[in-house]
Amino acid sequence: MSSPHKQTPKYLEGLDDKALWGAFRGGDREAFGVIYRAQLNSLFNYGMKVIADRNLVKDAIQELFIELWKGRERLSDTDQIKYYLYKAFRRKLIRDALAERKYCGDNTSGVTADEIVFSKEHSMISEEISQQRKAVLQKALSRISMRQQEVINLLYFENYSYEQVSQIMGINVKSVYTIAWKAASALRKALKSV
Repeated sequence: MSSPHKQTPKYLEGLDDKALWGAFRGGDREAFGVIYRAQLNSLFNYGMKVIADRNLVKDAIQELFIELWKGRERLSDTDQIKYYLYKAFRRKLIRDALAERKYCGDNTSGVTADEIVFSKEHSMISEEISQQRKAVLQKALSRISMRQQEVINLLYFENYSYEQVSQIMGINVKSVYTIAWKAASALRKALKSV
């Protein structure tokens, strides 16, 4: 999923997240467009870690941004746009998936390695390692649960803290530690058997 290429207006260049979010909340359509284009691919990749359904993820992203625009005046301030959007997007995505009875939690039946979409950071790392190691890692990741993949992605590829991951996922910090530990253990086993 790619975002359309459009120049960022000069007056918005170099704004920090707080100022950009404030401009958007104030009704600036250009600021809204900048946020949308900057976060689109990241949200899509993250959404595919939560629910392996491209259409549901795409629809949820579009609906989220429509809801954000319509309710912009009621939104709270933030100095971390990506973090704010991840949290709101996850809630929306799970709500939509539950409505369609597609949310599988820790159930990974039917999930294949082809359904795993890696973040930009992961892609850069993957380019530096051999194709063989990349294939082994993908195979190992496909063997852990979707929930474990989500935690690994947020912690190691998105660089969120355990506390931030707990807030994004709506679970307590202890659960994040437990899921991360189980994921690491499962990955070690999967890598040995690949």
